Amino acid sequence: MSGLRVVNAGTRSGWILMRATLNGQDVTDIPLDLRERDVNGLELELTTRVTTLTGTLVGSDGQPPPDFSVVVFSEDEAKWNAMSRYVTVLRAAKDGMFRTRGLPAANYVAVGIPTSVTGEWQNPDFLKKLRVSAGAVRFSLIDGGSASITVTVKR
Repeated sequence: MSGLRVVNAGTRSGWILMRATLNGQDVTDIPLDLRERDVNGLELELTTRVTTLTGTLVGSDGQPPPDFSVVVFSEDEAKWNAMSRYVTVLRAAKDGMFRTRGLPAANYVAVGIPTSVTGEWQNPDFLKKLRVSAGAVRFSLIDGGSASITVTVKR
């Protein structure tokens, strides 16, 4: 396998990748160029201390808005790279509920966005605008911890 890759580990239920190091250097969230680098010395650290985020997406009227999702991203702009574990989009159910597991411990922002916004949620400039938007909700996750939030869509 060659080319640019991000380390990801598929595991049994309940385990997630906590950290990947290559010859002592943390490479968990940076692309590795395997065309010029050997992976001897790659170490994967797994954990069962999985985070959980649950929440509700509501409109100004208190009802779940149709055709909206929730983008969740780290407050730390350095974590907004391609295929980041710190940036995700969650589709809310019809009742407005959403849930995800396995986000790394960090400080986060969650914002409701129209589902018509496709790949823009991966663009750092778009995330900068969302971070200061009126509907931005801030929360923190610690290893093994959970958070429950309500995200209100401001139209």
